[in-house]
Amino acid sequence: MLRSAMPSLVGAGAVPNETRACWAVLQQMQLGFDAVDRPVVPPELPAMARDLEYVDLWKEVLKAQAFNFVLADHSLVQLRLDPSGREWMSFAFYECPHLTARFDDFCREVAPGGSRVAKQELRDLYREYVPTAPLRSNPIPVRYDLDYDAFDCGRHPAAHVHFGHNTQVRIATERCWRPLSFVAFIVRQFYAKEWQRFYAINPSHKVFRMVRQSLPAMPEEYLGGLAELECRLS
Repeated sequence: MLRSAMPSLVGAGAVPNETRACWAVLQQMQLGFDAVDRPVVPPELPAMARDLEYVDLWKEVLKAQAFNFVLADHSLVQLRLDPSGREWMSFAFYECPHLTARFDDFCREVAPGGSRVAKQELRDLYREYVPTAPLRSNPIPVRYDLDYDAFDCGRHPAAHVHFGHNTQVRIATERCWRPLSFVAFIVRQFYAKEWQRFYAINPSHKVFRMVRQSLPAMPEEYLGGLAELECRLS
């Protein structure tokens, strides 16, 4: 297929700034626990994921530090981009498979009344606590992929969102997401109270424009034909 010019989504120089912006928003929403400056995803991890139970996949991602952010409930966010920002990107949310207390709630229980316990000690205690919590009955990982070369009209949208582990569910998107768009989507769907609270105090923050308003549309050639019959996220 002769392709039209692809929108430059996140240029190579903008990648660190995009990541920092995501982390800043998560911290302002009191959802950030930890961040990895330069995560490396093992090349065998995507293939390995198909053979692993979800809880084991989450453990592998955590052990390999193949993520950008750990959230306050020990869910993981992974942002993978083509250095040129043009050809492909993959953003993943690994919901914690354990029914954990949030880190702040854990701290209040372990150190009631603001008793003097070192912050690092609390963080270490929380890391030990997480795998002892009961398992969720149905954790929902989410992944956004944009890959023009993988486009197959009516079967594999160029830009789409996966829901669940090892499923063939692909919901197409009409716009090209950026890292901040994905983080906003995850916060809205999994942490709605924090989303509402943040909007109430900062309604003009750029994260809300990155949901839809400031995003480039997908090229028309990826939305026509049989693809017109799909329900798409706008």
